[in-house]
Amino acid sequence: MKETTDIAIGKSIYELLVNSKPDDTDIIVCPADHLGDALLIASLVGEYKKQHGSKRVILVHNDVVSDEILEMFEDLDASFGISNSEMIALSVYIYTNELWYSNGIRCAHFRGIVTDVSIKFYNFEKSGFKEDRMNMLGLSGDVTFNTMRVPVPENDRELKKEYEKAVLLMPGAKSVSKIPSGFWKNIADSLKEKGFDVYTNYNGLNCEEMIPGTKPLSSSVAELAQLTGYIHLFVGLRSGACDLISLTGSGRLVIVYPEDTNEEKSIELDTSDLVNNIYELGRTKDIWCYKYVEELSDELITQIEEHA
Repeated sequence: MKETTDIAIGKSIYELLVNSKPDDTDIIVCPADHLGDALLIASLVGEYKKQHGSKRVILVHNDVVSDEILEMFEDLDASFGISNSEMIALSVYIYTNELWYSNGIRCAHFRGIVTDVSIKFYNFEKSGFKEDRMNMLGLSGDVTFNTMRVPVPENDRELKKEYEKAVLLMPGAKSVSKIPSGFWKNIADSLKEKGFDVYTNYNGLNCEEMIPGTKPLSSSVAELAQLTGYIHLFVGLRSGACDLISLTGSGRLVIVYPEDTNEEKSIELDTSDLVNNIYELGRTKDIWCYKYVEELSDELITQIEEHA
């Protein structure tokens, strides 16, 4: 890490935010470059305003996340993305000076220290999906994640007809180990035999994988949010896309977790032990979680079919 250079650049960005911020506004900086992180922070802005008395909130995020999707959270007044290098520099400045909440600017991430090569998070022992985000934002009590307001597309009728028998596979994720391609292909083959149109969420990203025998579905995150109202079933690894589907309030979702060799051989999953428990977002209807076990893959496919 070019610490001296990053601090100088980060300082200039931070000072620009301070000098341009209206008095009645808080700026929340979300350093993480994952979709889910930005969505979760945006969904808590309503609670943030209530508890901190902020009239307006602006979210500064990594530009891997689009403003279009964040605008679907009605409590968020504005958002804008900065490049990954700019966010690293800003984060280095914030962490070096421990500016967790100062000058009306809050850092919405785990706290830590700057080392020679990176930022080391010293409270990375996660206490819970919801509790972690509450700590980042200084929230307490009974907190609710707000759902998104997804606009209805103009081609509503066409989408209903096109995707009424559609299943979208999402085998890619940034922070979860992959499951063998053969498993996803077996799901696709089995569902196609039952008359479903099977797609793979594929935008050419490094973390994604195109499953043979399926149709590629390329979409922006905002378009994917709209499709949750039309696609019959989503099946995927735990990722930010799962948070997205949950927060839209629509869409049927099966989440498959990679096998943990230390656990018993069962597809059943104790979600209370999960670090990123999707149910902590508040929605339980039409979301099911299972564990991939190689020798029980047929059982898992049968279970998925029951939700289709």
